[in-house]
Amino acid sequence: MPSNIVAQLSRRIRKHYPNLKYRIIRGRLADAFATTHLQAESGTYIITIDRDVKPDLAAFLLCHEISHAISWNFDAVEHGDGFWSAYRQVYRLYEDFTAG
Repeated sequence: MPSNIVAQLSRRIRKHYPNLKYRIIRGRLADAFATTHLQAESGTYIITIDRDVKPDLAAFLLCHEISHAISWNFDAVEHGDGFWSAYRQVYRLYEDFTAG
């Protein structure tokens, strides 16, 4: 997988979800591979992916975290039906992206 897969996948996600405001940070995380939180004043989701994970895992984690950001707009349950619905849609983008 290319080393810039996260940036490439993010561009594809932004095309499909143009109103979703998010920023990706590659940083050091102590107790998780990735996290998402909402920056209330700007309405932007901050997605942090541990900088030590390999690009293919980082892309997979981006799918997971983006699904949280999408679903939290209508379902506050951490891994509820809204999350899994969003995850199916985002993962299809990931599969299409990695297939060709």
